[in-house]
Amino acid sequence: MRYFQAVVISFVCIVLFCTLSSAPAKGKKVSKKEGIAFFNKNILPILVKECYECHSSAMLKPKGDFRLDSRLLLRKGGESGEGVVPHKIDDSSIIDALKYESFEMPPKKKLSAEVIKNFEKWIQMGAPDPRDKAPTGAEAEKLIGQLKSEELKDFWSLKPITSPAPPVQKGNQWSSHPVDRFVFAALQKKGLKPSAPADRRTMVRRVSIVLTGLPPTPEEIKTFIEDPRGDDVVYKELVDKLFASSHFGERWGQHWLDNIRFSETSGSESNLYRTNAWWYRDYVIRALNEDKPFDQFLKEQIAGDVYGVDEATGFLVSGPHVYP
Repeated sequence: MRYFQAVVISFVCIVLFCTLSSAPAKGKKVSKKEGIAFFNKNILPILVKECYECHSSAMLKPKGDFRLDSRLLLRKGGESGEGVVPHKIDDSSIIDALKYESFEMPPKKKLSAEVIKNFEKWIQMGAPDPRDKAPTGAEAEKLIGQLKSEELKDFWSLKPITSPAPPVQKGNQWSSHPVDRFVFAALQKKGLKPSAPADRRTMVRRVSIVLTGLPPTPEEIKTFIEDPRGDDVVYKELVDKLFASSHFGERWGQHWLDNIRFSETSGSESNLYRTNAWWYRDYVIRALNEDKPFDQFLKEQIAGDVYGVDEATGFLVSGPHVYP
């Protein structure tokens, strides 16, 4: 009898152990304040940035009938089931979507493993979410706009100008200029090796086409190849010569003219000629050939009448003329 009792007790213990060990972990218990702080820092910005445009009141008809701009709507889910089930990662369809398992969300690019782990951690916490009320369409659009505005502050062109120290890399005998050290560091991150230096024939063609848009003449190629001086000396002289060429302004001026949509005709069905447009074209070419400072270049185009430089005034864009 005692033997039978011992067997039963052992069996019960094994069942209890297996049941407890297979139960879903609920994660470390956190206070409501900590949970809300985690949500506001790690979850809400992702929802607004990656999901609100398709799954909020900003959309007249949210995709998949799934809105996630309030706690109740996020938990309710949509066509694919409950969006978030507190403490239950496997039952939360949003995790399947983020992992690209059943469907893919966001569709353009899978989020990082760190972001997905944050969502899992948040669900294990009980999915704390202070959003009792869903925003109106205008409010949702405002949230999206605010977040994008904050992101723009990190855009490279809006940051203050700095002077970073060139990186120091082992085995870097390739670099001959501080800029090369940045290039070499980037190549190493990608597991790539620098290309071998170009020969003189290749170099003279590359530099000439880049700076003037024209290939070198046979005589220029021959002179450059046969110059007995060192590569650094002849290369510097070649670059200075091409900078001094009138073709330099013509080549690089076209990028600015394309940017402001320069044209000598108005286009469209009328296609009227702008007979004096060449003044502005020549002004841009001269500005580059004279190495005019870029800030001055812009000022003369914004307020040329004040600065007394009439070539840059009065030309905005070449828009079409439409007549009734």
